[in-house]
Amino acid sequence: MSADRLDRQPVNLTVAIREQLARRRREQLDRLFRRDDDHVVDQGDDHDVDDQPPDAA
Repeated sequence: MSADRLDRQPVNLTVAIREQLARRRREQLDRLFRRDDDHVVDQGDDHDVDDQPPDAA
């Protein structure tokens, strides 16, 4: 039984490593897109403020 566990361990480690790498990639992409979204929102806010008539400010 212990030999069977040892045979399965490398596969489980490989799967765990792949899952961890995939998780890191998703987190990096989330951060990247969040940064892009914030940048777009900031541009939108600045644009909206510039479009307001001077009396509203």
